[in-house]
Amino acid sequence: MSKLLFNSIEIQTDSNKFKINKDFNIKNRFFELKKIYFYKFAVLIIFFVYIKYNILKEYNLYDKIGKKMYSTYGYLSFNKLDEIYYGMKIDDSKFNHIHISMAFNKNYYLLSSVTIASLLENSSNTTFIHIHIISVENFVYSTMKKLNSLKYKINNNSEFIFYNGKEAEIDFGLQTKKELRGLGEYARLLSLKLINKTDRIIVIDSADLIIKADLLELYKYPLDNFIFRGTIDPFTPCCDCFFFHKKNFINGGVILFNLKLCKEKNLYQKAVKFYNKFRNTGKFCTPYQDILNHFIPAKLMGFLPLRFNMQGYADIKENNISNSNYNLLYNRKCSVFYNKVSTIQKEEKKLVIRHYNKFKVYEGNGDKLKEEWKYYANKTGFYKEICKNYPKAC
Repeated sequence: MSKLLFNSIEIQTDSNKFKINKDFNIKNRFFELKKIYFYKFAVLIIFFVYIKYNILKEYNLYDKIGKKMYSTYGYLSFNKLDEIYYGMKIDDSKFNHIHISMAFNKNYYLLSSVTIASLLENSSNTTFIHIHIISVENFVYSTMKKLNSLKYKINNNSEFIFYNGKEAEIDFGLQTKKELRGLGEYARLLSLKLINKTDRIIVIDSADLIIKADLLELYKYPLDNFIFRGTIDPFTPCCDCFFFHKKNFINGGVILFNLKLCKEKNLYQKAVKFYNKFRNTGKFCTPYQDILNHFIPAKLMGFLPLRFNMQGYADIKENNISNSNYNLLYNRKCSVFYNKVSTIQKEEKKLVIRHYNKFKVYEGNGDKLKEEWKYYANKTGFYKEICKNYPKAC
């Protein structure tokens, strides 16, 4: 008989028969292995927690700096924040630069994201877009980050700059619920005061536009000595609520401002003074465009071709849009504006901006226009959220 020892397993040989010594305790060995794997698993957990903690710490620090910049200076450029935090500076010297401004609150950011998505999607590779957003009421930092994410999803040749629009509420002395609901309109005028480093700016509606082409042509449109240029509005001159009628009433959906001239003439301060003088007349229906049309002399107001602000009715019959305002197009009072449908259709072929105006697609108007709007809504990354809040659009 002989004994062989193999890794603590004792085997006895006797007449070519093997007998395993039962002294080897399998149960103890199992617990030893279990203990080893438990320690390894614990180490992995600690490692992942450490990594996650540091990543969150980094993001928290990034956000902390961003919030501090916004509260301290009253505005925040995420490109500048990236430059400060990551050392990432974009070389934008090779681009054509355009500046665009809009104003809205947190409740409108989903609709506004569709407009912004169309803007980014249809911009040329050689165009760099500075998007200035005047944030009002319940606008929060997380919403700013969501909107800034659009440039990574669609077009990185852009910069999002957010401004605190609280100043408009104070300057215009807004107090009633009706006035505060229109805060976004008053805040658009803040673009003329807050935005610098450019001599011109396009101020657009926050929700009812789809940008169909690069806006460089509009941005570089000759301003001459005009304070601003815009397209004629075929609807508002026919209404009875305005402070006084004006033959060539310009729509406020898309305005190209001569920012240099606006600052020289202190246009923002004069607009505030004009509004406060007539605020109790009850005749301001759409404060932003009413103020622009009524206190700026006609000789300082220029016009734009319809293609830069086509107000959603060129193919109105084709789209089965049901709205009584359609008749205004052919109303005698309005015949001076769009007296030929052929003129509209000609402009439609080279359309740059479609303005849904009275026919809000997200309220379910117009099959063709609805599909166009949904296409850009899908580009935002917020489509499910948009459908939840505006089910008729989906």
